Formats: sequence, C-alpha cells, structure tokens
Amino acid sequence: RENTPAASLGNPVPVNIRRERTSRLRILSEMKKFDFIKKNLNKTYKVLFENAIPNEENIIYGWSENYIRVGVPLDLNLDNEIVETKLNSFNGRFCEGSIANFERNSNNKLFLPVLNFS
Repeated sequence: RENTPAASLGNPVPVNIRRERTSRLRILSEMKKFDFIKKNLNKTYKVLFENAIPNEENIIYGWSENYIRVGVPLDLNLDNEIVETKLNSFNGRFCEGSIANFERNSNNKLFLPVLNFS
C-alpha cells in the first residue's frame, strides 16, 4: 500500500500470488467458522434478539453470547430480549434455533444508557 514503509521495499509480491493467498485465507476463515459453529450445535446459549420486524422469512435474528448469528421464528415479544436459545442447525447463513426458556420479565430486558452529546 502507498504511504507505508513496505511500499518502498523491493521485490513486491506479485498480484496473482497476493490474490491466491487472500483466497486461501478466506477459505480457511470460512472453514474455521463452520467448525466453530458445528462444535456449538445442540448447545444452549443466551441470545440477544433485536429488530423484531415482520419479514418474508418470518424470522427474528440475534447474536449468541459467543457471537454466533441465530434465527428463530418471529415473535415480537423477543425484541431486545436476552433469551436462552438452543442452536439446532446451521443453514449456511445463521444457526436455526429454538427458544429453550423464556419468561418475559424486567431481568431479561437490555437497557442501554441514553447519551447526550450536546
């Protein structure tokens, strides 16, 4: 890249080799991601569900406590709730989950502070 010390070094790596290395790293990254998800299937995690908006898929999405994307059938009561969710399967885009335990109460609610920058 320009304006970096490496730009002034001789013998740059040819573009075709850089592209091949980038491709290999992306494939490795996907393999590791799938392996991580596979190891977490059939386990239960706390999932923060957000943006419960009716959609074509009829699914609400969230993120597990270990950063796995999870989707369950849309339930507007899950919006901004942290819910115990079992990760059942992976469809290539997200883990399909099922709610393991959910009782709506104030302890499940996620509260974020309102910041005033004025």
